[in-house]
Amino acid sequence: MYKYEKYSYEEFILRLRSIENKKNDRQLALAMELRPDTLAQMKMRAKIPFESAIGYCEKTGYSLDKLFFDKDFKASDDRDRKSTRLNS
Repeated sequence: MYKYEKYSYEEFILRLRSIENKKNDRQLALAMELRPDTLAQMKMRAKIPFESAIGYCEKTGYSLDKLFFDKDFKASDDRDRKSTRLNS
């Protein structure tokens, strides 16, 4: 069973900034289509902007699994391999 480890706001922002190659939170906010002051408020409250993150991933094609867990989950690939083995 997967054990969820608390994911901090700082980890989230640093990961997104590195993906987007942004130097500061203002640049990141604009890339996520957020007002910079909105992202600053979320930072003060340590709230991850989940809706914006989902929208970002949808817009860019980046994986939510990769963004939040730094992992690529490929359950569909595993199912495809199993069905191929069964049909062989």
